[in-house]
Amino acid sequence: MKKLLTILAITVSLTQNAHALGELMASGNILKFGEYDITAMGQSFSSGPSGSNIGVIGEMAFNKDMNLRFSASTGEYSLAAGAHIKWVPFTESKNKPNFGIITGAEFATEDSIDTLLVRMSPFVSKNFSWEHGNMEPYLGLPVGIVIVDSNDDITSQLVVGTKVKFERLEYMTFSIEGGFKIKNSFSHLALMATLQLGK
Repeated sequence: MKKLLTILAITVSLTQNAHALGELMASGNILKFGEYDITAMGQSFSSGPSGSNIGVIGEMAFNKDMNLRFSASTGEYSLAAGAHIKWVPFTESKNKPNFGIITGAEFATEDSIDTLLVRMSPFVSKNFSWEHGNMEPYLGLPVGIVIVDSNDDITSQLVVGTKVKFERLEYMTFSIEGGFKIKNSFSHLALMATLQLGK
């Protein structure tokens, strides 16, 4: 239990001072081997640091219950890159949502200042059908730690978003996400378009 609380604390700050990184992009979808998601992302942020960045995110199956995610971006930081695991131990049913955790680390550098972020982000999501396809709203609470030149801080943020899939665009999904500052963090708005390969 002590170990779990330590990991949770370490995750709180990843999305705060990591302006160039921080998107959650949660969903209950676990890919099969041979399936890949490639996402283009644009993000703007405020409530502390302000600016914008663009990036790309790749996702693939790690095992039958987990996805492996890699990201790279530029903007507020000259270069940022990260790796995360998405685990969904409880998948949705008629009356219950998906419950999952996204955890990982990201590294960024700007003007010889290095930033390391580690976070854990529990989330819930649920699929709903509509006349043009389906959507999957999600809610997450990223928590963690950010280390900037040997100085560390704990942060937290509330993230709300939705993934939308249109019937006519079989291999594409679109997402919009808002992050809201809780403690030592920032607010952000992210737009994402995902190409699904191998399905």
